[in-house]
Amino acid sequence: MSFYMIADARRRLIHAPGLWDPYEFRDLGVDPACEEERRRLMAALHAWGLRLSQRTTMSEQQNRDRRDKSFRRAPAQLWSQYLGKGQ
Repeated sequence: MSFYMIADARRRLIHAPGLWDPYEFRDLGVDPACEEERRRLMAALHAWGLRLSQRTTMSEQQNRDRRDKSFRRAPAQLWSQYLGKGQ
């Protein structure tokens, strides 16, 4: 299952079809007053997903293998690698 998050200084949107977070204290995703914000953030997420650099074709097994490999490493190790400071 995949989920995506996008955020700006004011809001965060987590797109996770079929999932519900029981720890979310105030889910504005169901608030009609936030419809414009939802549309704005979904449009930004959509634009991000269509960037050429995001187009990678992998099998489901390859995705599982990569995910499992990253889960075996400590978050600090992953963060260092993201910042270009680790292997």
